[in-house]
Amino acid sequence: MITDKNFCIELLKDIIKHAFQTETLYFEPPYKEVLNVPFEIAHIMWPNYSATDSRLIPSVKTPERRFFVIKTNLEFYYILIFLNLEIRPDLISIGPFRSDDLPIKDFEKDFENADFATTTLLHLKNYYENLPCVSLKNIINTVSYIINSYLPHSQNLLPIYVDFEKWD
Repeated sequence: MITDKNFCIELLKDIIKHAFQTETLYFEPPYKEVLNVPFEIAHIMWPNYSATDSRLIPSVKTPERRFFVIKTNLEFYYILIFLNLEIRPDLISIGPFRSDDLPIKDFEKDFENADFATTTLLHLKNYYENLPCVSLKNIINTVSYIINSYLPHSQNLLPIYVDFEKWD
């Protein structure tokens, strides 16, 4: 069995891109590549997120908390996987994507009381509607299989679902 981390990451990127039409980003400390991630709507997607929130940070006490399926307030998803438990861990980010089990979000209804300019609302709607629509179950199963097969130290990682719409 091949257990090379670089092989696994490249295989994962290739399969996710071709099978699900979404991106896989790999980050190593000091995370210089994080500048490639779009943050312009982060405050809308994750209004209650804190970088120190223990619900999204693995620890030695909870080593199984390393595979997160994150549903944003705009009803699209990211997958975040921590490959180790170091202070600044290597991590994989997959997404964004919409799930095929959710109807198209009604932005006008959801944001009628929000203080958004019409152009901002149109940009959000356009962004959302152009995200790849995939089977959540299939992408999670594919990611799990690749990670568990090619990275022995990451075997038996099970997804933890985090819904930002339901957070306080």
